[in-house]
Amino acid sequence: MTDQHRHPADPLSSTGPGPSREQLLDHGARAEPWRFVPEASGELERSPEDHLIRLLLGANLARLGLRTPALEHLRRLLATPDLDPRLGEQARALVGAAQSMPDDRIGTDERIARAGRTLGALAGHSLDDATGGFEAWRERTGAEEWFATLDGNIVRRNASTGAWIRFANDRALASSMSPGRGIDPEKPLYIGAMDPAWVALRGVELLGRAPNGWWAPIVVVEPDPMAFLDGIAGAECQGALNEERLRLFVGERAFDHLETYLDERDAFLLSGSCVTGRPDRADVARRIASTVSQACARQAERADALRGRLGERHRDRDAAHWADRYDAQSRPADRPLRVLIPTTRLSTFVQHAAGDAARAFGALGCDARLLIEPDASTKLSSVAFLREIDRFDPDLVVLINYTRSTLAKDLPRDVPLVTWVQDAMFHLFSESAWSGRGPRDFVYGHLHRDFFDRFGVPRSHARPAFVPASEDKFHAAPLDDATRERFACDIAMMTNHSETPEALLARFLSDAAANPTARRLVEAVEPRVRAIVADAMGGSVFARLEGASRDTLGELGLPTDDASVARLLDQVVYPFADRLMRHEAAHWAADLAEAHGWSLRLYGAGWERHPRLGRYASGTLDHAEPLRAAYQAARTTLHVSLHGYHHQRVVECALSGGAPLARRTGDTVDFLRKHTVAAVSRDNDPSHSLVSDRSAWSFCAEDARAMKLAAQLQRLGLRTPRRVFHDGRARDPEPASRILAEPVAWLMGDLAETTFDSRPGLEMLVERSAQLQGWRASISGGIAARARERLTYDAAAAEILRMTREALCTRSASRGPTAPSAAPDAALAAGAVA
Repeated sequence: MTDQHRHPADPLSSTGPGPSREQLLDHGARAEPWRFVPEASGELERSPEDHLIRLLLGANLARLGLRTPALEHLRRLLATPDLDPRLGEQARALVGAAQSMPDDRIGTDERIARAGRTLGALAGHSLDDATGGFEAWRERTGAEEWFATLDGNIVRRNASTGAWIRFANDRALASSMSPGRGIDPEKPLYIGAMDPAWVALRGVELLGRAPNGWWAPIVVVEPDPMAFLDGIAGAECQGALNEERLRLFVGERAFDHLETYLDERDAFLLSGSCVTGRPDRADVARRIASTVSQACARQAERADALRGRLGERHRDRDAAHWADRYDAQSRPADRPLRVLIPTTRLSTFVQHAAGDAARAFGALGCDARLLIEPDASTKLSSVAFLREIDRFDPDLVVLINYTRSTLAKDLPRDVPLVTWVQDAMFHLFSESAWSGRGPRDFVYGHLHRDFFDRFGVPRSHARPAFVPASEDKFHAAPLDDATRERFACDIAMMTNHSETPEALLARFLSDAAANPTARRLVEAVEPRVRAIVADAMGGSVFARLEGASRDTLGELGLPTDDASVARLLDQVVYPFADRLMRHEAAHWAADLAEAHGWSLRLYGAGWERHPRLGRYASGTLDHAEPLRAAYQAARTTLHVSLHGYHHQRVVECALSGGAPLARRTGDTVDFLRKHTVAAVSRDNDPSHSLVSDRSAWSFCAEDARAMKLAAQLQRLGLRTPRRVFHDGRARDPEPASRILAEPVAWLMGDLAETTFDSRPGLEMLVERSAQLQGWRASISGGIAARARERLTYDAAAAEILRMTREALCTRSASRGPTAPSAAPDAALAAGAVA
């Protein structure tokens, strides 16, 4: 077990001899009842005529709300002959106060009923000893008196002798537990002893569901069934202890059951924290810790054995082996390519993307399998990965947003692996992420220069692509009348970015409150970002935002290196600019809805709290049939993003039969310019050149793609180019991985019909959707047709197999590269059209 067993600090524990009478009187006067009552009770057994101690005992019991024992001591004191009048006066005042307190007794019938309810609710746990011993416990608890204190504790005493059985501030012990102090919320929690139940209940409370859905498993071990029954008799536990992530082992065989449970879960994370609510029963926690540690050792031994077995199997798997596996002519028909896709349910999107990818590989004839946790309270261990690799023997492993380093210890280096980059996650930009890269590693998706320039990924092993959409979930099958009516509207917008730009800016400033320099930086860059977004068609927004960030840093005397600029862009500038663009378009839509009587729906979390747009809030949509229905039922659907229209929401909308309209910026046009330059430069030699400045160009009339761009710019009212200036960098030996496929580059078709850059522009398109019969279907069908070629999971799976086959199969490789097949990072296709 990786964490030391522990229990919360016990404020009552002490060492050495008991206090002197002077110390005892001081404890009583200081109002320390949890310390004083046990000490005073012991002193009165030795000196029952110590009237002052008894008075202080009554007062401290009353302070805890223990009305019954307080009155007993005070009345006994008042019945003493020749009592000091001053003590008598104080005792009578305390009696009056105690009599006004609520009843502190917890009756026997109440305790028995509560324990019975919990036992009945926990039938699925290992509670045989507790159930079988219930009658014996019923008799024992009937011989006890239980009292409730004002702070929620329960104290117990022998009904015959009045001796305290349990008198401790157990609630304080439980309350002292917190993440980092006895509990690691990312790991399992083991709880030793259930009397009292507060520690178990506190553990359940602290380890609630995280935002990503995770809730840590909790295991309670109580070898004493009588103590377990005492615990559940003192608190309503049936709800908390009956959660599916919680296991209970009670009775003499509790540790045997724990050991079996751990061995059955060796595919999952076992090490964790161990706590106990009873410092005097720390032996239980120690034994739990030992049992878990031994299980972890056995788990490690199984992992080592599996690694050795895999090493033997893969020792002779050379290039010829993988060429045969990837060549359909060599591969036996009954042994399709096996694709393993590890993922996690602790994600909002990736687990669904992995499932869509598995279905797409399956549709291509592969045997595709997901490796995912069975529930939200387990994390896979190395044994899980090794076992699956051993049993399934994959020909390809696909990891979304992770590299081979994630499986470095478990996946044999010869197994082909694709890192599918769907998000620019921070961990992908570290040396360690790529340190384990092998000759059969590939990268697909959002490619970044760092992958090639810093980490050495060969371009032949990379294919750029945007995040695809699922044709299984999003299709144009007609809606029934009730569903269509439920989601029908003139304009829909799906986004969770409901927080206003002003609120986002205030949050940035609040986060920077302790850093005056950071606050000045946010305040200085904010008006520049607003000005750039207000003139979004005045050139590349990204280039101008980068320039504004660098200038702002320089004016404040701060570093202007690329890393500093990137931090400012990623943490403040890009999020703020994106928010401004989204909300401006949402306000345009609301203005038009109010002016024309159009219906507007804003889907996503938090819109109901927006000061102006809250009236259009329409709740959240599951990423499945409800979202498909909303796309199809809306006359038009707005997509607004700083990063452009190559987004799965646009594709999902079109595949669903909806009409997506995207906001246009200077980067929209710049994107098409760069694509055209790269494609024309790749396929044509320049027809004209100047020796003086070494420029080279061809006329647009010489290439249909350049003419297409010129026509598009004319349609948008922009300057029409006559020449394409060739970019020598585009003429490299591997252009196929850097030029967009035409259907991807021109996903939206005619931008004059599918994009807008102002409120009047949006108004024209929405009116057109209502007035021109067939316009909406034409827009939707055109985008969907282009998307199916490259931007669905089916297309992505086919491209991944094509990429790996070209590299691994000699027969395929000898035929040379295939046509360009994926969308590159736009920055890789630099050039100019004039």
